[in-house]
Amino acid sequence: MEGFLRLIRDKHPELAAMEVVFVSTPDYSGAFQDGWGKAVTRMVESLAKPSKVRTPWQVNILPGCHLTPGDLEEIREIVEAFGLYPIILPDLSGSLDGHIPESFLPTTLGGTKLEHIRKLGEAALTIVLGEQMRPAAAALEKIAGVPYKVFDKLTGLKACDDFIALLSELSENEVPARYRRQRSQLLDTMLDGHFHFGRKRVALAAEPDLLYALSTWFAEMGAEIQCAVTTTQSPLLERLPCDEVVLGDLEDFERAAAGADLLVTHSHGRQAAERLGVPFFRAGLPTFDRIGAAHRVSVGYHGTRDLIFEVGNVFMAAHRERTAEDFKPQEAGHAAAAPTVPRH
Repeated sequence: MEGFLRLIRDKHPELAAMEVVFVSTPDYSGAFQDGWGKAVTRMVESLAKPSKVRTPWQVNILPGCHLTPGDLEEIREIVEAFGLYPIILPDLSGSLDGHIPESFLPTTLGGTKLEHIRKLGEAALTIVLGEQMRPAAAALEKIAGVPYKVFDKLTGLKACDDFIALLSELSENEVPARYRRQRSQLLDTMLDGHFHFGRKRVALAAEPDLLYALSTWFAEMGAEIQCAVTTTQSPLLERLPCDEVVLGDLEDFERAAAGADLLVTHSHGRQAAERLGVPFFRAGLPTFDRIGAAHRVSVGYHGTRDLIFEVGNVFMAAHRERTAEDFKPQEAGHAAAAPTVPRH
């Protein structure tokens, strides 16, 4: 491929201004997040430029593939609320957010402008969202000397606190009142939600960065991780709140998930949930049998709050509420049966 690209350059000098980034991501090696990380790293290596300029209000954001367009929009709004200017690479918030263009275009809308990618080296800091993006940040640091900070997740109270504190320090601005209020709402939601999460057995299958974000959040809410199945190696796997992590597929997942209170994975896990008779919560790619997946937000105070609502309601729906019929006296000669709550 490198040879083909050189040949094209030689034969078509009129394309000299067109950037072409080549990265090798064969199907037989690694998983989706590995290919994503390699692609972004190669973009940084090919397009970012060294710079003697350091713009104190510019912040680079390198998001992993586990974040939705809705997540990126929320992150952008939070960063901008502190008076900072974020450059997000790659930025799916304006391209895969499900909108209709005013006229036909043969290419994808939105994304990160080439001129902005070339200015990555001018930022005060690179914020890395997911372990998969660490190599890209390290490449930029080598090229332009931009330091970086890795956030393994932005879901959960402490992760959100650390993120907000960093932005406040960078901008030298107070935390906006709306985020103080959002934090208070999240605390109240955690108090209400922990009754429904406590001691619940959860089975998860996801790529490492998403698996880490969800499993640690479930553990923070009082749930127990019955099994964790993933696709590829990652330093995060040693820090998961469970006894064992399986590198496997959905067959391994279904076998290990028997007896769980909740299954969590992408849409292809629905058959396993049906066979096991276990409630199912969709997370990750692909989610094709529900609408609105691109707009789901699970980062920040609001995103974490809404995630508690969503999953908590799944737990609640799995239990039948007692009705007046449960307490109705039985006919003479028959012992009154104790009301039961079915457990899946």
